[in-house]
Amino acid sequence: MAAHNELGKDGEEAAVTFLERKGYHICHRNWRSGKKELDIVAVYEGELIVVEVKSRRNKLYGNPEDAVT
Repeated sequence: MAAHNELGKDGEEAAVTFLERKGYHICHRNWRSGKKELDIVAVYEGELIVVEVKSRRNKLYGNPEDAVT
């Protein structure tokens, strides 16, 4: 597996661990519909939560939040 794929996988795993510790119930990981994907689908206090995970080693390509449209 390519290094950038490993980084993304590790980032998603860290996000799931963080959310679970905060009491979120993880319903789906990498949920797909056609060509679209949701990284994490969770429920917290009766609310449906969708999480997009962006992992970066450095700021060479900008901040992670700048990559979400």
